[in-house]
Amino acid sequence: MQQLRCTPMLGVSPLQHFPIDLTAGKQLIGQVDLIAPTPTIEIEDVEMPPKFACYPLVDQIADKLCAMYEFHGEAGDPSTRYRDLADLLLIIRTSDFDAGLFGLALDHQRRHRMSLELPVAIGVPGPAWNASYPASARLVKGLPEELHQLAVALECLAVCMDPILAGRVTVGKWDHTAQRWSRSTDPFGGL
Repeated sequence: MQQLRCTPMLGVSPLQHFPIDLTAGKQLIGQVDLIAPTPTIEIEDVEMPPKFACYPLVDQIADKLCAMYEFHGEAGDPSTRYRDLADLLLIIRTSDFDAGLFGLALDHQRRHRMSLELPVAIGVPGPAWNASYPASARLVKGLPEELHQLAVALECLAVCMDPILAGRVTVGKWDHTAQRWSRSTDPFGGL
């Protein structure tokens, strides 16, 4: 993966920079998501922005979940990717996704990270998380304040992830509005 540093300009004045991750040759499980950004303002003679090709959501979720529980180095140091927990919370609170595709993406990530063993239930990834996660979570725009507490954040994530990790849910769809798995993939909501 390579990272580009992008700095938008307003006339000659630079605005807030941001990174863009570029990945080539990686096997994806989900379909590339085409996202149409919502313009902040609409101007008659200015075209709408193009759709952006984004890394598939199920692959993003699987990558972030596995990264939380991955150990590093010869000493087997636990992950310190606190931001991944906050990102996962934002995703499960705003997006629906398919259980079957997510399961495939999770299996793909497990195989890719050869020594990774995921828990059967969400728990504290390492001892530093209790002290370090809250400070990291406070920096995440849009994350409700109660989810800055590690125990509350893990409990919220567990509602979505525990049924997958334990193998109780293998088909269906995560309903972000209801915060539960539905067995139906029927777009009209039938069970």
